[in-house]
Amino acid sequence: MRARFGNVAGMDAKAELAELVEDHLGRSADASSAALAAVIVGLADILSAFEDAKLKKGNWGTMLGNLRKGDELVRAALPVLKAEGGSGVTAVVAFADRHLYFAGMMQDEIMRLQAGESTLV
Repeated sequence: MRARFGNVAGMDAKAELAELVEDHLGRSADASSAALAAVIVGLADILSAFEDAKLKKGNWGTMLGNLRKGDELVRAALPVLKAEGGSGVTAVVAFADRHLYFAGMMQDEIMRLQAGESTLV
């Protein structure tokens, strides 16, 4: 991650946070990480539809949209993960560790941005 010193000229807090996230995602942008992320997001969409059905929400359009989007993401990404071979558990753990660490950094950054403080080096 490149060092940053407070608010870059002309950059607001939203743009600054977006840049931080883009930097993080760019460092882990290999095919298996992208496929794993797509499977996770797709499963979250599918499970959201399951939860809505269990709770008898009756929001048919939302449930169908989540099921279709989830199906599309998982079906496209699963072959990439299957082709990688190896331990899927290891990949999930490494992915989770990397993103948990960054989520903590992002929380700190949001708190800093809300307070209008400069980024520490």
